[in-house]
Amino acid sequence: MRLMTGCRRTISMSSFNLNAFSKADGLSLFSFEPDDIGRVAGALAMRETSSRRRYRVSGEEAMCIVLRRLSSPSRWRDLEVMFGRCASALSEVFIETVEDLLGRWGACVTAWRTDLLEDRAARYASCVAERGAPHDKVVGFIDGTGIRVARPGGGLQRCMYSGHKRDHVMKFQSVVTPDGLFFHLYGPVEGRRHDMTMHNQ
Repeated sequence: MRLMTGCRRTISMSSFNLNAFSKADGLSLFSFEPDDIGRVAGALAMRETSSRRRYRVSGEEAMCIVLRRLSSPSRWRDLEVMFGRCASALSEVFIETVEDLLGRWGACVTAWRTDLLEDRAARYASCVAERGAPHDKVVGFIDGTGIRVARPGGGLQRCMYSGHKRDHVMKFQSVVTPDGLFFHLYGPVEGRRHDMTMHNQ
């Protein structure tokens, strides 16, 4: 009880301030420099998040919570002091923010952007060819990724189990362009599926 009380006191005394991070810290923790996080939040029209339990978070802080969680595996409890919020609040803000972003911008990632590819295909192919690729018409790179999940219930254990990873996973397939953009994202599919199954879909 004493440890929990001390932890709560530490969380309540801290508050999140993006300006307190240096450029190096921003890149290490969020994969973005602090100034760029504000620009990205503005470009995505991030708005103040008000979750189901009435946690109120500014758009910039919500963006930082999402970026910090996605930049490296970390438990919510480890992020409590950084953001000055309890683990349940951070989890809820993360989910609400991701759902909002997918609802408004998800089609930019999951739909084939033929107009974008038509504009950039020649540039992508020449960049790849300049690096010594044996083919001169490569415009993107396909990768299958498995994200570990907690062992599911409801009869889903067998279909989510990946013998290759020896864990329960959800699989995604992405197409990344030479400049680092996610051009297309497919998934999730069951962990037992082979990467070629996703490719053939």
